[in-house]
Amino acid sequence: RRRRRRRRRRGSLCERGAAFVRRRQGEILELYSHYANATAERLGVDASPVWLVEPDLAQYASATQRGGGMQQSELVALFCRIGARVREALPRARLSLDVSPWLPDQEGWLSPFLDACPIAFLHTSGGRTAAHSTRVRLDPHNFATWRGLSRIAGGRGVIADTGYGVGGAHEPGADWLNETNLRARVADGVVALSHASPPTDWAERVRRLRVRLPRTVDCLETSQS
Repeated sequence: RRRRRRRRRRGSLCERGAAFVRRRQGEILELYSHYANATAERLGVDASPVWLVEPDLAQYASATQRGGGMQQSELVALFCRIGARVREALPRARLSLDVSPWLPDQEGWLSPFLDACPIAFLHTSGGRTAAHSTRVRLDPHNFATWRGLSRIAGGRGVIADTGYGVGGAHEPGADWLNETNLRARVADGVVALSHASPPTDWAERVRRLRVRLPRTVDCLETSQS
């Protein structure tokens, strides 16, 4: 009789992520150092890239984590360590913190990171963002607003993302090429857009839009310690 091999279930980061981070934090930090050094080799140590750090740190604090979620203070310390590794190789790098728009208390979650770490921006991840709405995402229970994030950020810019959705599904992000939408979001504190799958004429569209849009917050001049 042939024995069937049982496929090992790895589980998701919402279940096993906290244990993984606790167990392999040293390796995670080394990887950030590796990529930061590789970037410095390509761009030079005086480059000032915007470095979008770790989508959705909030999942590691979730009650769904096996063995218990990480404390917020642990995740703040981890983010600061990641930032230190990046800026060791790229002293002028601008760090950005991912937001989790479904959290009911955005200020309570974001403020400890903003107070403790040298963060220049907030950014969204996971796509499906609403260019035409004051809300970041229109999913149920996602009540965070662009202006609310900008207020919490205290002058730091907000970077929106589009171009993909659940499971990596393609998303055209056409609403983010609408001038009326862009004007409204700039007024709410959005300073940039990360597009995962832009149209072929993306550069030309952006060039035409840029000259008609109001200036964004001059967040690149924000001092960081």
